Amino acid sequence: MASKPASVATPTIRQRLTALGLIALCPVFFGLVVEGWYQRADDLKQAGEMAVAEVQLATAAQQKQINAVQEMLAGLASGAEGWARSPDCDARFRSLLGELKTFANLGWLDAGDVLSCSAVGSPERIWVGDRQYVREARATKHMSASEMLVGRASGKRSILFGYPMHDAAGRYTGLMFASYKDENFVNLRLAGQARVFSRFSYFDRQGNLITTDPRGSPPIVERLPADAMRRADGSGYHPLVGTTQDRDGGRHVTALAAVYGPNGPVAYVQAGIPEEEVLQAWRNEVLIRFAIVIATMVAGLALTGWFLERWLVRDLKRMVDFTRKASSAMVEDWPVRARTREARQAMVSVVALTQALQEQREQLTLLHKEANATNVLLENKRIKLSQALARLETLSLELVGAQERERKHLARELHDEFGQRLTALNLSLHALEPDLPHDKARKTWSQAETDVADLIRQVRELSVSLRPPALDYFPLETALRQLIDRQLCSAGLDSTMDFAGIPARLPEPLAITAYRLVQEGLTNVLRHAQASRVAIEVNGGEHGNELELILRDNGRGFDHAANIGQRRSSPGCGLLGMQERVELLGGQFHVESVPGQGTRIHAILPIRHASEQTIQSPAG
Repeated sequence: MASKPASVATPTIRQRLTALGLIALCPVFFGLVVEGWYQRADDLKQAGEMAVAEVQLATAAQQKQINAVQEMLAGLASGAEGWARSPDCDARFRSLLGELKTFANLGWLDAGDVLSCSAVGSPERIWVGDRQYVREARATKHMSASEMLVGRASGKRSILFGYPMHDAAGRYTGLMFASYKDENFVNLRLAGQARVFSRFSYFDRQGNLITTDPRGSPPIVERLPADAMRRADGSGYHPLVGTTQDRDGGRHVTALAAVYGPNGPVAYVQAGIPEEEVLQAWRNEVLIRFAIVIATMVAGLALTGWFLERWLVRDLKRMVDFTRKASSAMVEDWPVRARTREARQAMVSVVALTQALQEQREQLTLLHKEANATNVLLENKRIKLSQALARLETLSLELVGAQERERKHLARELHDEFGQRLTALNLSLHALEPDLPHDKARKTWSQAETDVADLIRQVRELSVSLRPPALDYFPLETALRQLIDRQLCSAGLDSTMDFAGIPARLPEPLAITAYRLVQEGLTNVLRHAQASRVAIEVNGGEHGNELELILRDNGRGFDHAANIGQRRSSPGCGLLGMQERVELLGGQFHVESVPGQGTRIHAILPIRHASEQTIQSPAG
């Protein structure tokens, strides 16, 4: 009978299609991730380009303003010597400052670098020759700019521009200066129409922060590193692009550029765009793209699944139902309906296969009936054979029992009848000895007495061999030790016997069988082995419910395999009788022998089986 297949959780077609759709989405997701990563790099690059563009606008505006300051100071210097020493010099500078709202102060230094007059005015004569921009202007004879300073006259933070003046002989005659307000750097950027997406920081020529834009916003860095200023100076008019981290840990895409005057960098402009804002915009764009792609894919999969459900899954379900019904009924007249050619061909194949299976099923049914009938017949034969074997085993046991009883009877008869009569005859011969007339008669009498004594001894030995009386009065161990002493001591063989784990009283068939095994084994040793040492071991077996007997000798051994089937006067014949005795009691018998290496006989007799056989055997 065919076994049902094991129940396994098999996915449905719809589940498989869903899994295929998800697998198909994996490359799309991977492509979107890769594209998003490249888009991230592009967005950061665009942010850098945007920062560059804005810082270029800011530096261009500042550069333009510096040029305008230089032209203004050159114009003032050309006519200043005439009125710079006049009493209304301060008023004139003050009037001019009122028109120039981006400056904090305007003034004139004489040849000794002492403030002669200024728009702010000063009651004291202030010496400013220690200012770096003054020394540079005198040394280079060009307009110079200072770092962010606090004006000594105006008291405001500003950058000072100095324009040196010389006479016809080239001697230094004084310096026209203008103090540019720090907050007007933002106005310069707005004037340049730079976009306000970036955060700006303005630094003087020493890297000190001037101002920020939007005004009041925290700067990206408080002071420019010397290395950054050096690299910005080396890049010329090309802004230095990089990533800068502010004091709060925020990262910014920055562009740094220098604003140049006649003697080198005057100031530095840094435009920064927060990287988080760029990445947030990038994330939003990626999420929107993901949502659009996923929605499109899900809609496409849903539409594809609907078509597959309509055109494929229904046909497959119809095929499954058709196959299930076809497996339990005749399908000769069933109509075949399918929406696809493949499904129809499959159903036609199912019909043909089902018809062939139904024919085979009928044949198998007939064969099954015949097999059942044969099994019944074989079972009856087996029962009869088992019964016959049981009867044969019973008869064999009864035969062995009868043989032992007959041996016992013969032994008793030999001992009681022949033994006593021979003893009486021996006594009679002893009584006749004094009456013998001459030497010849005495010689005949002596021979007769010797023959009678030998006969008495032989009858006693025959009686003991037929039924050892020790088995009726002593345990098995005592009987075996007497047997060994009787058979081996006279032959001059060394012997050892280990006896352990055996009950004092054993079932009679078991004790007799063990005794006969040892008796036959010793006989074989004396007749064939040519041994000098024999070892016998009797124990309770591995589990204590058996009688295990092992007999070893160091004799010449023999080829046991060649003697198994022989029925002649050889060790094989005696061993065969020993094996039959053991198997009658349900035991095991093994012989191990190799020519020149001695012989080992191993027998295991179950004590319980022997007890049952004792109950079943008739009493003797």
